[in-house]
Amino acid sequence: MIGARVRWVPAVLSAATVAAAVAPATAQKATTLDLGGVPLEMRRVSKGSFAQGSPEREPGRESDEAPRQVTLSLDLDVGIYPVTRGQFTRFVQDTAYRTEAELGTSGGFGWNGSALVQRTDFTWKNPGFPQTDQHPVTLVTFKDAQAFITWAAQKTGRRLRLPTEAEFEYAARAGTTTPWYGASTAAAAQDLGWFKPNAPGGGTRPVGQKKPNAFGLFDMSGNVYQWCSDFYAPYAPGPATDPAATTPPGGSEPARRVLRGGSWLKDPARGRSAARYRNTPGSRNADNGFRVVADLGLPLLEQPRGARSTSDISTQGRGVQGRGGESNGDVLHKPKTDTGSKVLIGISIALLVGVPLFLVTIVLIGINRRKKFAAQLPGNLQVTATPAADGFWLRASGPSEGARVHYQCRVGNNPIANVVTLSGSLDTFVYTGGFPSQIVIRQVVPAARPASSWSGGGGSPGGSGYRGSGHASSGNADAYATSAAWGATQQDAWNSSSNTSSSSSEPFAGYPSAY
Repeated sequence: MIGARVRWVPAVLSAATVAAAVAPATAQKATTLDLGGVPLEMRRVSKGSFAQGSPEREPGRESDEAPRQVTLSLDLDVGIYPVTRGQFTRFVQDTAYRTEAELGTSGGFGWNGSALVQRTDFTWKNPGFPQTDQHPVTLVTFKDAQAFITWAAQKTGRRLRLPTEAEFEYAARAGTTTPWYGASTAAAAQDLGWFKPNAPGGGTRPVGQKKPNAFGLFDMSGNVYQWCSDFYAPYAPGPATDPAATTPPGGSEPARRVLRGGSWLKDPARGRSAARYRNTPGSRNADNGFRVVADLGLPLLEQPRGARSTSDISTQGRGVQGRGGESNGDVLHKPKTDTGSKVLIGISIALLVGVPLFLVTIVLIGINRRKKFAAQLPGNLQVTATPAADGFWLRASGPSEGARVHYQCRVGNNPIANVVTLSGSLDTFVYTGGFPSQIVIRQVVPAARPASSWSGGGGSPGGSGYRGSGHASSGNADAYATSAAWGATQQDAWNSSSNTSSSSSEPFAGYPSAY
């Protein structure tokens, strides 16, 4: 059992930590669920209220941590540890499930000893560093986590799911208001979790090796980021009861899901109880994992008659009923309806949803036509760029996987020049750390062109390929791109700037782990 491998020497919490507690929190009832010979240990967390977010003067605070009072109205069981590699292995053995990194052609982002890089051989089985069954599983997408939960719910009869963002922070704080549970400084936080300063060589560590919080939960800070069920969005102002962002926010950016807890790849500030992180659901990084919670309602109505097929798990996305009667999109057992009723319901839904979406699409197309300037490249490849608050989205149509985009932009007064490899999905996010202006796509080199054929100036790999004509943003949030000039040589005053930075950061799909 995992619990039998945990070794922790109790330590006396500082007086400041104790004084900061909103209410004394204590470890409550523990439950062990059977995943078919592999245990899943849970700890009861009682309902209550807390101050979500962080005060303005908290060191390391981000602007999306606006404080608000939150009440959670129901008790729940929370996984004592993040889901481990051993537990995930049992799931795969039982279902023959293949993760998105395994099914895709680009693999995932694993550790090469100095950074996360994307390679086809990087999957949950090989994150780039050694793991045992007691390490947290990594390189799992949001969908992969949901597939595991679907199987585990069927296996145990419990209503398992991902925690909401509010539930995760409440469970992590365990009654404290300090930046980290049980710590007020970054140095002290290293007693609670694994971070970049205390994880030399990189990589995860076995779960349960650091101090638990007052609820008896381990690794709520550090080791791996953990998926939450919420879409990432600003907090709604004012007090909230059982808040959950179940629909993506409006806007042109692709929807992102919340992760919490920080990781071995990050500084302790990212593991503060209030710190928020977001990533596209398909992201698969070697510092991303997940933890499960269980509602305390009635058990599932049905138990499986044998293992479910891979297609049931990977394509149907069936899971568990959300609390309060609200589904998190993964309902296991619905009452059967006759075929005619299903058809009528389907037509009604199509009319109610499809017509408004069609009208909205027409409007958005009209807006985008006024804002975007797409470049048509050989092989029917188009590349457009849309700025966001902390980077920009590259949208490619046509055969784009493996194509290398050479770009430049400015963030404030700092010029940036870099190269990113397109993932082959519709959108690839380029993280810049701030709002980018004056973006120029200098060159797009198709994947079929070997690297040895690249030549050219400009201080970066270049040569024959696509070079943009220098259309750039004036600094507003309008979408824009470049006009096409295949094989043309772009003369740009940018190259003469002595302050131009050139980075060799690896490509990524969705938000990079370093965000």
